Amino acid sequence: MIYKNGVLRYIGFSKTNLYRTMYRHFVPWPDETQKRVVYLNLKGIKCRVIYCDAAKADKLEKALIIKLKPKDNESKYWLTNTTDAKEEKVYNLYTGAQVKDIITRKDEIDL
Repeated sequence: MIYKNGVLRYIGFSKTNLYRTMYRHFVPWPDETQKRVVYLNLKGIKCRVIYCDAAKADKLEKALIIKLKPKDNESKYWLTNTTDAKEEKVYNLYTGAQVKDIITRKDEIDL
């Protein structure tokens, strides 16, 4: 996740080489056939890396892009604006939301 001046600007994931994936967002790239966002002015830039299982990384990326709509993500996900149940579960785990309801009995709660 790339933030500029405290505002989320980009979300992406790396399948193999995190360093190379991050690096390409901060240097000019001569290949015009590949669209990518490049941040040359590093003032106010902060990155957040979330380590997770590779199988969940793409689902987490999709769910975060749909939910948070970062400005610099040109994404096919915005066209559908829907997530499936597994993506919702991964997003809820990331955000700390409850995955399923906790059932409590009223007689166990001190009011």
